[in-house]
Amino acid sequence: MKLLSTLIALLVITISTTVISHAQIVYGNPIDSTIYTFNTLDTSFDTAGAHAWQIGTTNKPYFSAGGFTQRSIMTDTANSYPINANSGFVYKFTITLNGPIISITHKYQTTAQHDGGIIEFSTDNGYSWQNVVGPCSVGFSNALRTENFYAPSDTLYNGEAGFSGNSNGWITTRLQFFYAIPLKPTAGSGCNYPNVGAHVQLRFRFVSDDIAENLDGWIINSMEARADNYGSSVAKLNKDGSLPIYPNPSADGIFKFPAIDNEKGYTISICDIVGHEVLHSIYNESINLSSQTSGLYFYKISNGSNTYTGKLIIQ
Repeated sequence: MKLLSTLIALLVITISTTVISHAQIVYGNPIDSTIYTFNTLDTSFDTAGAHAWQIGTTNKPYFSAGGFTQRSIMTDTANSYPINANSGFVYKFTITLNGPIISITHKYQTTAQHDGGIIEFSTDNGYSWQNVVGPCSVGFSNALRTENFYAPSDTLYNGEAGFSGNSNGWITTRLQFFYAIPLKPTAGSGCNYPNVGAHVQLRFRFVSDDIAENLDGWIINSMEARADNYGSSVAKLNKDGSLPIYPNPSADGIFKFPAIDNEKGYTISICDIVGHEVLHSIYNESINLSSQTSGLYFYKISNGSNTYTGKLIIQ
């Protein structure tokens, strides 16, 4: 449960008003999942001033189809979604090396290519926002992975990509801040990908034009926060296994190592390319090699029985 606690320790959900199906695979084997419903988190929400979002039950035809009566957050509980809407609620969490996964169960009914919902994130406390489907969702490593998302071509009236049209019932959408082969996003890609330990805001924003529609809008029934297992935890690695280290390459020579079972019993040795030992200490989850020159280094972590080895790169 340590992973989950780290993931959601800074969980805060607020509502704010701002004037202003992408098919990939969410990797890994999610563990330690916790579901948050709008029945149990009422006191965590503030809808004051957010004209497009309300929490409650609804009798709107599309939202309530099949006898649905659970409390949810939606674009108005009783009326069609408003015109000229541009408001969203924010979910705050901390990035972990285990690739946090956020899931929502939702449905939407809007005018296709005009009105709809956008999911975006901020790494600078809301100063700037990036659409989840964009430069950061391109590539295999250190990229946002998505399931049941909109595509870049699914644009709203303002040119932004978003959920639009008809979801044809309830769907589950997932996204993951994924870390694998520790590579940095390509320079100039426009992706401001968060580092491990960064505080991230995830915003669910609804946008509509100035034409009134008799449609229900967007409803989110629940959200789920998960920590990813990747199929083999550090404690279960075999001898001579490697560890997931971030960032690697490192621009400043500081590397973050994962927690391992009984880590006080391990030592770490780091050598340069000619075999000269540049560091030897008890195991530490943060290693500072900023005094070393750029290049390739090798680490060895051992407790006498289990050994982990791998490469480190200082740019």
